Amino acid sequence: MSGIVVPEGFRHWAGDPAEDRIGPFFYRVISAGRVQNTFTPVAHHCNTYGNVHGGVLMTFADQCLCLAACESEADVVVTVSATCDFVDAAVQGEALVGDGELVRMAGSLAFTRVTVRAGERVVMVASGVVKRLRPR
Repeated sequence: MSGIVVPEGFRHWAGDPAEDRIGPFFYRVISAGRVQNTFTPVAHHCNTYGNVHGGVLMTFADQCLCLAACESEADVVVTVSATCDFVDAAVQGEALVGDGELVRMAGSLAFTRVTVRAGERVVMVASGVVKRLRPR
């Protein structure tokens, strides 16, 4: 994480090289079952049209869906399914914020959702089913 500036009040989720390569993304816990993540896209996050690539937005949303299912950083979770709806374009340089929440727990399955915003604009909404695994 050399040279990366972590936004004030946020933390970095250690140990996920894919998310670091795509992001990096940062998070904070708002309350039990409520999280927020953020990142500011740069040129390599954008597609041919100058908008943030949908796959980058989906990865960002997926991280927030998973974090909403966690009780601590020791938890191990995987995405079972995710549905993403693109509402508006995001562009390079505008900070994106994902507001994630746990909707319901059913055994080891967590039902979560996230709204991704650029300022006041909603960019994406997503919902997911996340499986909580036994710690390794």
